[in-house]
Amino acid sequence: TLMGRDAFSPVLEDYVLPSNLLTHFQQGKHNDVPLLTGWVTGDASLRGDSNMPAERFKQKATQKYGTRAEEFLTIFPATDNDVAKSSQLKLSLCEFAALPSHLWASYSKSNSYLYQYSFVPTDKPDFPNYGAFHTSEVPYALHTLHQWKRPWQPRDYEMEKNMSSYWINFIRSGNPNGAGLPEWKRHTKNGPVVMELGEKITSGTILKNELSFLSSTLKK
Repeated sequence: TLMGRDAFSPVLEDYVLPSNLLTHFQQGKHNDVPLLTGWVTGDASLRGDSNMPAERFKQKATQKYGTRAEEFLTIFPATDNDVAKSSQLKLSLCEFAALPSHLWASYSKSNSYLYQYSFVPTDKPDFPNYGAFHTSEVPYALHTLHQWKRPWQPRDYEMEKNMSSYWINFIRSGNPNGAGLPEWKRHTKNGPVVMELGEKITSGTILKNELSFLSSTLKK
């Protein structure tokens, strides 16, 4: 990943893959093509424990951000343990998925389209409800709900129709927009404009302050 912190990261050896991916993207050396990418709100739970006490969370912020710790804690507050947990989940979502997507789009000249998927699939009987969990958007985008055994409702089929249409349009033209679909606005550095794929499909600025702060702390 651009953050270089995940166990899923490939080996960077400067032969097949550049040893510094962030610099590679900042210098525009990547394959600059139209981009459609995003994240699922359930991705927030993929970075491990989010139960760090508020005081410890604030200490770590001071250690990492120094004179900017107060600014960080305004965006990711830790006034008590519950608030700190919410901030840890939000930070995890940014670091795992939202920030790399935002950076990739920001360093590209081609049109980029970002999404946040928060739609919760209809419950499967006798199975835990994991909310909008990691990869839960895939069968909607690929139009494969029929291969996933759940008691699908009209809301699910409507989301499948819309998402798969966006994906097909993007594959055809590099632009997800089409007749009968809510407008998907392209990403901008100052937005970031993100399509919310939830119970309603809406376009807006999501995680703007969070991504702006985290981006500003990266080495140029």
